[in-house]
Amino acid sequence: MADALLELKGINFDHKISSPQILNPFKKLEILGIKNITLNLISGNIIGLVGPNGAGKTTLMKVLSGLLIPDNGDITINNKKIENKNRPNWTKELIGMMPENVHWYGPTTPYQVIKKILTIRDMDVLYIEKILEQVGLTVKSHEALDTLSQGMHQRLSLACALIGNPKILLLDEPMNGLDPVAREAFTGLLKNLAKNGKAILISSHQLAELERMVDSVILMHEGEIIQEGDLS
Repeated sequence: MADALLELKGINFDHKISSPQILNPFKKLEILGIKNITLNLISGNIIGLVGPNGAGKTTLMKVLSGLLIPDNGDITINNKKIENKNRPNWTKELIGMMPENVHWYGPTTPYQVIKKILTIRDMDVLYIEKILEQVGLTVKSHEALDTLSQGMHQRLSLACALIGNPKILLLDEPMNGLDPVAREAFTGLLKNLAKNGKAILISSHQLAELERMVDSVILMHEGEIIQEGDLS
């Protein structure tokens, strides 16, 4: 059986919204984000995360990535239990996240974008060509971002998530704005990444596309997982 690279057990997170009052200027309201979440991300598996707007999908993605710290519950990454505080650096290296709707624009190129990120992270810039080839951007690597299609922008966002060769990929609405040809290519790319051992969680409203690529589905509603399992 494949390894569980990341495990959540009984995870809760409430958004703290500022609600100042005259006698209590620092008052905050707690708004439900996610509740009692338990799930495993397995090496080689693609999981679809489904639910209506406001169900908690993006909040869950941010908790998984370490962008949000849960209020309680247990997190295990690579068989090591993590305390509910800022994540240690070694855990961040295991996870790549592709947020929803990254806007790429300007005269800079995909090559320059990846080079800048590698430089910031003090990584070898010789790695650039390999990353761009992995997502099918080699022929567009030196073209201005303003001239690229939405599909190419999505590939660049995925390339950024793949920097450092993470074992876990969290993709928030990766199919947004893609035409049928681009979706087909993107689906093949993700299946290939899973075949190479990555655990992939995809949040999407494109249910027909998810059905063609995922191994299992998680259904969320009002911050909770209400059903999970294989497609059948």
